[in-house]
Amino acid sequence: MHKVVLRTAVVLISMLFNSMAAHASVYKGQYFVGKFGINNSGSTGTVDAPRASTLAYGVQGGYLGRGYNWDLSILTVGVGAYLDYNASEKHVNGVEYGSLAYGLDTKLGYPIDDWLIYGKAGYGYSRGTGDLKTVKQKSPNLAVGVEYKFAARWGAIAELKSDKFSNKDKTITINNRIFSFGITYYYDRPAVDKVIVENTVILDTGPEPEMDLDQLAAEPPPDIGASAPATALAASPDPESWKALQDGQAVAIEDASFVTAAADLMPGSNQLLDDIAEFAVIKKYERVVKLDVNVYQVGEEPEGRKLASKRAEEIKKYLINRGVPVRLIVVADKVPAARVAGSDSG
Repeated sequence: MHKVVLRTAVVLISMLFNSMAAHASVYKGQYFVGKFGINNSGSTGTVDAPRASTLAYGVQGGYLGRGYNWDLSILTVGVGAYLDYNASEKHVNGVEYGSLAYGLDTKLGYPIDDWLIYGKAGYGYSRGTGDLKTVKQKSPNLAVGVEYKFAARWGAIAELKSDKFSNKDKTITINNRIFSFGITYYYDRPAVDKVIVENTVILDTGPEPEMDLDQLAAEPPPDIGASAPATALAASPDPESWKALQDGQAVAIEDASFVTAAADLMPGSNQLLDDIAEFAVIKKYERVVKLDVNVYQVGEEPEGRKLASKRAEEIKKYLINRGVPVRLIVVADKVPAARVAGSDSG
């Protein structure tokens, strides 16, 4: 078992240092973790102590760790150090003992939005306490766990860890199964996720302009065509809008026109929306992208308010259809609002 764990650790470390490109997940960076939990422990050999469970918390045991995570393609890879202190417990045969372990470990995880499912392989020094203080050995350990990132710097974690070690002549063996819960703190991340994109969508729901019948009969300009399929993104984004998005500037979607008195987007007028969608899809792994769809209404009529809200939802649906995660889109209900400067409506 020792050789298998060591080989696994070598493979993980090799993958880590040979990686070239990575996306930026919420788990990248330095972290510190503190946990409490339950250790189900038993000993075999010349001292046979049936399994018993002990709660580790505060001065009565606990689990600490520190490490660094990198991104490897769609995976998260990390290295760290751990200190496990399992509180003493008196077993049914009268033997009272706990254990202490410290060492290094490697992590391989798969992030899914704010969740990280991972496995760890570690190697360190373990020893018993109390009646089994003579049991000590360098030994491997394995763990599986899940972490939920509930804030920019904070995560909640649950982990199941197993380790086994013996005394020098292997006459006594201690076997631990630790189920722990805790909090992870990423101390080199910003306190609040930086908002790179904050797009302001101005929807004019005032009186519709009078339609020029002569324009309907005219040939359409050569640069106006059918809209792209719902699953396609813009092939070449506009450099100016892309720079504005990258700099976190507000963007007014002036080209996203709607059918008169309706919430349907006009075909062929959504290039900027396509640019926004492509930008958000590319940046979604950074988890620092947020699309704020702010709706402004000209006039205070109830029908105008409803139409503005429907048009905002139409934009949200448009972006989702182009692959933007729902969690990145926030529709702000700011209607009815003050009239737009220069408007001569009612």
